[in-house]
Amino acid sequence: LGRCICDDLRTLYIAQRNKDSKLFLTIIVMFAEFCLALFIYFLVVNEVISAIMSFMFGFFIPLIYAVEKWLKLKFPAPTLAITLFIAMGIIMGVGYNLYTLVPFFDIILHVLSGFVFACLGFGLFQLAVGEAKNKKTFWACLLFGFALSLAIGLVWELFEYLGTALFGLDMQEDTIVNGFNSYLLSGTHSETFNIDGITQTVIYFGSGKSVTIDGYLDIGLIDTIEDMAVGFLGAIIYFVAIAIDWHKKKILFRGLIPQLVNNAVDAPPIISNEISDDVLEVAAEIDGELKLTVCSDLCDVANND
Repeated sequence: LGRCICDDLRTLYIAQRNKDSKLFLTIIVMFAEFCLALFIYFLVVNEVISAIMSFMFGFFIPLIYAVEKWLKLKFPAPTLAITLFIAMGIIMGVGYNLYTLVPFFDIILHVLSGFVFACLGFGLFQLAVGEAKNKKTFWACLLFGFALSLAIGLVWELFEYLGTALFGLDMQEDTIVNGFNSYLLSGTHSETFNIDGITQTVIYFGSGKSVTIDGYLDIGLIDTIEDMAVGFLGAIIYFVAIAIDWHKKKILFRGLIPQLVNNAVDAPPIISNEISDDVLEVAAEIDGELKLTVCSDLCDVANND
């Protein structure tokens, strides 16, 4: 009975959540269709890794509902849309090579990530300190969101480094540069050895083959710092925008920051017309058994008297 009721409560929560916000449901459905369409497409063209990625990202949907119900938070539709757009961008960046075809595509995703993770951090910290109804609570949540965004950006870059160092991937993408400064080549840390105007670098292999690069190859350092910098920019935009908005009309605050929800949405009443027939049938059987037990006990008492 308990398991049936829990299943019904989860179903009722999802149904109620979708009913409360048609825009929320529309975004969820569009993302589901996107993941399914790409999964089928990548299977057809034999892009197995991209197909698996598309399939796995589809699990974001039940995860969103589960996190909302478990944490008693409600994600605003704009924040949900930005989050799922980032997920879609990762799939498209890999599967359709958008990271190469659109030079600033990766930067856009990192700016949005810095912004949206800060918004999510603000909402999460409200679970610890309560709703941001006064200045003290507001600034605590605002700072926590900012710090969480920077921390996630750092963890992501460490993940990219591990992918490059341990699994032979190129998650820290290379950059062609035309010069650099080096303490190593100068032999001392009191001055740098400057190399500028590099037009060509030739890499020779032991097999006799060679690769020529129009410039010099930076192996991931610039990409890592740029990603962290633009993520930091996204967090700064969040900090300034939400701080200004909160002291005015709170339009961005209500539209972007996850809010604590009351129990009316999170835990619908158990006695409901929407409870499944199985649950009602089990409840009826238990009720009947209880009645029979009570009647039997009363009869025994009467006979003893």
